[in-house]
Amino acid sequence: MRDLCMLLLRSVSEMLRLVFLLVKMLRREPTRVDTYADAMEEYKAYLEEKGRTNNGASRSQPRKDFTLTDQDRLYQETRSRIGLISKQ
Repeated sequence: MRDLCMLLLRSVSEMLRLVFLLVKMLRREPTRVDTYADAMEEYKAYLEEKGRTNNGASRSQPRKDFTLTDQDRLYQETRSRIGLISKQ
């Protein structure tokens, strides 16, 4: 009976430790990678919106059109530079 109580006590203490770690993780400040990932997505949306609102006639310089592969390459390079994905 005593062994069973000790085992139960260890299990409860381990669960409390895990709950404490979970609460600590949820309360943490965002890391640099989290912050940059959010900012990158917002900036990408801003550039897309800006591209839709501006027409070609209102620009003083002709727009350089990137192909989809160039955009994907730049996007992947940015993600790898800030640590969201590993370089391939």
